[in-house]
Amino acid sequence: MNRYVVGIGTFFLFIPIGFSDASAQSITFSRNIALKIGQSVIVHGIRGRTCSDGAPSWSQAKAELPSSSLGSFSDGGVGTRNSRACGGMVPARAVRFKAIRKGSEVLNIQQDPISVTIN
Repeated sequence: MNRYVVGIGTFFLFIPIGFSDASAQSITFSRNIALKIGQSVIVHGIRGRTCSDGAPSWSQAKAELPSSSLGSFSDGGVGTRNSRACGGMVPARAVRFKAIRKGSEVLNIQQDPISVTIN
């Protein structure tokens, strides 16, 4: 009897749970972004403090964002991004920016300057 229970338990160890990195969104950013009022776009991906950390929570990522007089930030979900410091792809929290006012500014996110123009 115990033989069958162990066999069934072992079977369930090999069933994949969750999602693989291949299904996670790839987060990219452009140094120059042009938007119209009301438009939004993913502007960056915030990685963990170390290369082996998972993606930070939205509250952790939000604490690292600059203030903006032209728009607002929101959670873009979890994905992966290329990190020069880590030497490859790492888990990250996508940061969405929504344009609310005309103008231009530079947003510095994790030492990456992003020029935003809103028309």
